Amino acid sequence: MIELCSYNDINYLAKQVALYHSLECHLGNDFTLHVLALDDVTFNWLGRRNFRRMTVTRLGAFEDESLKKVRLKRTRVEYYFTLTAAWVRRVLDHYQLDSVAYCDADMFCFHNLRQLYDEVGSASIAIVPHRFAPEYAWRNEANGPYNVSWTYFRNDPIGRMALDVWRQQCLDWCSLRSENGLFGDQGFIRNWPQQYGAHVVRHIGVGLAPWNQLQYRYHVAGDAIMVESDPLLIYHAHEFCRHERGVYTYTHWPLSDFVVKHVYEPYCQAIEEAEDEIRTH
Repeated sequence: MIELCSYNDINYLAKQVALYHSLECHLGNDFTLHVLALDDVTFNWLGRRNFRRMTVTRLGAFEDESLKKVRLKRTRVEYYFTLTAAWVRRVLDHYQLDSVAYCDADMFCFHNLRQLYDEVGSASIAIVPHRFAPEYAWRNEANGPYNVSWTYFRNDPIGRMALDVWRQQCLDWCSLRSENGLFGDQGFIRNWPQQYGAHVVRHIGVGLAPWNQLQYRYHVAGDAIMVESDPLLIYHAHEFCRHERGVYTYTHWPLSDFVVKHVYEPYCQAIEEAEDEIRTH
């Protein structure tokens, strides 16, 4: 069973619903998505919808005093980033899972994820590199070499220790400005391969994103979108914004025509279907 956890507020509700349906399409019953609802509208709607492969937790039922204290000092987005490690640890403990991966709500699944989990194997932690295109390599220092968008933890001493340290680091500092190699919650993970033996995901169909997609060659093989020789498993639709039906901002990064046609056009359709579902349920 693939266990994932995520969080969202009303602004990302359609994205979370689109992610859930994409997982359902490609994983069937072989997953659970554990969602932390960051506002009452999100909690109430997801609760009414009662998705079969989703659990939903209200923010107020999860926050402890340490989180409430820092919430007063941070912007909304900074506070959301502060929650990541604490939410992953809560999901591991509460549901007594063998492992769980945090997944951003603006991810979208294009293929079964078993190849990813086969690669991770028995690793305690797995992280995904940004893989910045060469012209953006300077961002490895500003934004960190790894992206939190899919981050995996096994429920073992190493996984739990890393989560506890990361949770405290984010309580101490979690800003959207780049400072001393840190940025939000993700700068802290830059040393995990050396510190914890974290597995760095090699599959380039994981973590494909606006900042790295221009450097690859693509083709379609059957029902799979191929990135070089790997199928696209999951895409990070960073910055995607739906303004109204049929009107979108994809990203400020330049995109290949192939990615627009084969990634963003299906994603736009999924977002529209999710918006319709939200309105009618």
